[in-house]
Amino acid sequence: MRRLFLILAVGLFVCAPLARAQDDPDALYQNGLNAFNAGRYAEAAQAFQQLAATFGDESSMQQAMEAVYYALGSTYFNLNNYPEAVTAFEEYLKRFPNAGLREEVTFRLGSAEFLQENYDKALAAFQQVMEQWPNSVFSEDAAFQAAMCLRQQEKTAELMPALEQFIGNYPNSELLPQARLYLARGYFDAGKLLPALEQIEQLPATGRNMDHLVYANFLAIEIGDAAFDNTQYDLALRAYRRVRTKAALFRIQNRLVAEREEELKDLQRQKVDPLQAAAHFRMQRRLQSSVSMAHDALERLEKIPDYDGGLFHRIGRCFFAIDRYWESLVAFTRVKEAATDPAIIEAGRFDLILSLNRLRRFEDLVEESDRYLAEYGKEQKYIDNGRVPTIAFMRAESFINREMFEEAEPAMAQLLRDYPNHPNKARIEFLSRAVPCDVGTI
Repeated sequence: MRRLFLILAVGLFVCAPLARAQDDPDALYQNGLNAFNAGRYAEAAQAFQQLAATFGDESSMQQAMEAVYYALGSTYFNLNNYPEAVTAFEEYLKRFPNAGLREEVTFRLGSAEFLQENYDKALAAFQQVMEQWPNSVFSEDAAFQAAMCLRQQEKTAELMPALEQFIGNYPNSELLPQARLYLARGYFDAGKLLPALEQIEQLPATGRNMDHLVYANFLAIEIGDAAFDNTQYDLALRAYRRVRTKAALFRIQNRLVAEREEELKDLQRQKVDPLQAAAHFRMQRRLQSSVSMAHDALERLEKIPDYDGGLFHRIGRCFFAIDRYWESLVAFTRVKEAATDPAIIEAGRFDLILSLNRLRRFEDLVEESDRYLAEYGKEQKYIDNGRVPTIAFMRAESFINREMFEEAEPAMAQLLRDYPNHPNKARIEFLSRAVPCDVGTI
């Protein structure tokens, strides 16, 4: 829900009351203001629109019309009627070039254009706020929204310096985590994996502003995958370590949604001092964005079928690639426990056996191999891609490694019968000849 709170002084109309109440500007304004603050925005819009149409061109009413056009634009904004909001705000800016609320109206105008996806017009409005009123309470949000316009337009060359400038100018901003996340995405899209990860590592891991958390997790996985493909295994592992389990993310995100929605409701119920109206509007816009972002993150998280299994498998592959086999064994064991996707389950079990082989834990290897072959040994795709023959070979070889030659001899013979074109055929034949004669020959 996108709403603006209208806090305007009453009694701005000083002209003499007219005969009929509907033609009395004071009465119309008061009716509109009461309807607005009660949430009856269509009724408020009708009253303010009648005021503008009836008295908008009267010279004696121009000072009062400043409040009317401000109220009219705000009312249409709350009705999600952004074209009419833009018209009212533009009329305000044209009629009142020296008005005290110009920077606020310009920012609201940019917000209405942004919500209509008119990003060029929105960007121009936000840049005007930044240039003409650099010390305005809206300048920080305008700088961030200007960057979001560039992001929506995929103008990466302009977006990156805009985000970097925002981070430099507003180091204590509540919007800083979002800016860092978007900057990290820009670095990643440009192939700069380390700078992208460094931005994620600077995001807060605890505290109030955790709106970025799920998206940061998704991006960390992408960075890790890209680093792994580039054989940058330490960097990949560093990225994967920034990722939380699905249960942890759900717990944090559900709490975040509840907190943000309650904050927004509290803010909307408040009676605000007119002097705090601008800060109130800024906070409401941020909370609305947070609520929308939090719900979207939950929806995306729910659509990932095997988040934890995939994560543990990625971590295991990294440990295995850098010869840290014990850690890889632990990770692949977690895959067995967490995975639900059949492809990830098979991959985890296969890689678990590879880790056991490197650790020379041959008894465990045989047990896991027997279970693997019972499950996948007859599936043609795993035979054709060499995974079943590989497991069968490691199982047979483990007997030789433990000098269990009586078990090794029939296992090697069975390998040649089952897989006459085994990729390791030459090694199998060599090992078969190496089996001591007193246990027989193949």
